[in-house]
Amino acid sequence: MLTIKSDCRELFVEVAERLRMNTYVALMLIIILYIAGGILALGILSLIPGVKLLVTPVITLLTKLVESFFVVFLGYFIWLIKAVFFSYIDIFKHLFGKREKFLPTDNIKE
Repeated sequence: MLTIKSDCRELFVEVAERLRMNTYVALMLIIILYIAGGILALGILSLIPGVKLLVTPVITLLTKLVESFFVVFLGYFIWLIKAVFFSYIDIFKHLFGKREKFLPTDNIKE
């Protein structure tokens, strides 16, 4: 009898072989498929009146989690854009600036 771990590994390898891609790409596709299925299942369960009371807090928690992730991601994205922008400004300063400004040791006379 195969274990769950080996069954999943065989599933990844089979998907990768059928799609002619890397095993890790197939793994990511399967994970995305499971996440989409879970979101779809929550959407369908939220339509059922008795279960809606149980599913609504889970949906609220997931949306807050995604929102906080994107807020943190947006902060890092802005930091990255600023770092790249100011790096280019420094490069242009070095390209078009005078040598004495960046190498003050050249101004020291022996």
